[in-house]
Amino acid sequence: MKRFMLTHRCETKNTGSLTSRSSLIYILGKKMIMKKLDKQRLDELLFAAQESSISGVQQMLLDGLSVNSTNENGVTPLMRASAYGKDEMVRFLIERGAKLDARDKDGWDAFLMTSINGNTAVARILLED
Repeated sequence: MKRFMLTHRCETKNTGSLTSRSSLIYILGKKMIMKKLDKQRLDELLFAAQESSISGVQQMLLDGLSVNSTNENGVTPLMRASAYGKDEMVRFLIERGAKLDARDKDGWDAFLMTSINGNTAVARILLED
């Protein structure tokens, strides 16, 4: 516990108050909030890819999100854009380094997602690279 507190720059003196415990609760709460914000940002990135909002995705990438970010199911922006047949977005993501071989938790990749939905234009793009 003390090592955790030191690595997170918490007060470690025991003065009879709840300083250490309060610091720990604060840090854990802050991490939970950050995790929730990260999930929200990732959901926004996936939705922007799904809706082919190139300017939205570009801004989120500039803000620090990875083109290969995954949600809790392992879905990437490329997979989402592929599943929805968004060929311009697929090209955009590939140009920015999206991994074509990434797989979600069920083992699906972008090509399988676009194929199952009959998106031949996107399938061709994925096969080109």
